[in-house]
Amino acid sequence: MIQTRCNCLLKGDLEWLWASCTKTGRTRQTRLKVNPHTGKACTTTHLDALAQKLARTGNFSKSCQAVCSDSTPSLGPHTLAKLQVKNPQGSVDFDKTFWPSAADMDVLRQKDNWRRVAEEHFSVDNIRKYFARTPPLSAQDVDVWRPREHVAFLFSEDDEEFHNLIRKYVVMSFVLGDFYPGHSEEVAGGKYFALVKPNADGAPIPNAGGASVDSDVRGIVIGSTWRLCSTSRAVAESSLPVVDYLLGQYDIFPPAPQSLSRDLMIPSPG
Repeated sequence: MIQTRCNCLLKGDLEWLWASCTKTGRTRQTRLKVNPHTGKACTTTHLDALAQKLARTGNFSKSCQAVCSDSTPSLGPHTLAKLQVKNPQGSVDFDKTFWPSAADMDVLRQKDNWRRVAEEHFSVDNIRKYFARTPPLSAQDVDVWRPREHVAFLFSEDDEEFHNLIRKYVVMSFVLGDFYPGHSEEVAGGKYFALVKPNADGAPIPNAGGASVDSDVRGIVIGSTWRLCSTSRAVAESSLPVVDYLLGQYDIFPPAPQSLSRDLMIPSPG
């Protein structure tokens, strides 16, 4: 099936490819409605096989986690209500009162310093290195991309034109805030799931929608693989100047640049 779809992509038969992929998705949705996932813990045999697979690829941290963690998915009828209580919906309008205008940003991007940053820190070579150095078998994002197994493979061939297209239209879009309007809803999206979080300290938990008060949920979001790449490169470029600035402004501040997370988000104008 993979070879068939690749051949259709190369031939430009995008309509058949789209129909084939969406048919697979609809089939899976129908199957889940009949037999939905449950929060059952994995069997010992499954955990053993998973831990060995992760260890063989070199992801020892995740291998140990597979063996030692007792977390289970939260898939009960009240999971959604609990997540909604923990994450109340607010305004998604970004306050741009003190944000540069689009014209100001256009002027900024014409300056030599910005061009240097874009060419050096967001170069194809740095993007290639980022994906090559990500942990093996990292979690799949909402589009089922794995950084090393899927994306790093795209950079294995010496195809400069293709790599520059990935840089321009996939990675740099998150830096410049330049997206196709029809895809805007997908930009900030992610794969959201929850784990059961026992209420060990006895603190009361909001009884959302009749949900049990003896356990909580821990929501986890896996963002887009491409967005993580762009933010990682942005942090690498700006971490030292930011630390220097904060050290100059405050008496007490951790001096290690490593304390800045790779997931630090720098909002894109637009």
